[in-house]
Amino acid sequence: MARKSVRFTANLLILILTAVSWFMMIANIQNGALSSSGLASLRYFTVLSNLLDGITAGIFCVLILTGHQPRWAEILKLMAASAVAMTFLTVMLFLGPLYGYPAMFKGANLFFHLIIPILAMAEYSILFLPRKFDKKDKFLGAVINYKIKMHTFSKIKMYRFRALTYA
Repeated sequence: MARKSVRFTANLLILILTAVSWFMMIANIQNGALSSSGLASLRYFTVLSNLLDGITAGIFCVLILTGHQPRWAEILKLMAASAVAMTFLTVMLFLGPLYGYPAMFKGANLFFHLIIPILAMAEYSILFLPRKFDKKDKFLGAVINYKIKMHTFSKIKMYRFRALTYA
């Protein structure tokens, strides 16, 4: 019972922090480096992965209350946790040293780059007890994460190309 309440609290916290952080980004409240206001923020994998994790956390809040844990939800949880882990590692190993950690952790980016990914990875690795994933499930999660990442990179390249051609 205690594990269930801690899981519910962690997922509810992820959901709330994701909603507040995205609102901060949309409303252009103290955005840090590599951030956009409005719906243009959806071109970043960081935002997409955190929104996926927030939506998944909301789904899991409902599932925890009902006591059901279907297979598709477990796969979705794996995908969301691995997506925000990719965001976390990208910021810590590449973007942080490049742009400086204070710029990466300013405003909504503090939550999107640090707090939500750590909370999601801890919730998944410590509190979440999925059934054993087979190779097909792992492959599906990896392919969908790869597609989201490549879609994000293609949008950024198109945006930069347009900016260069009209300058």
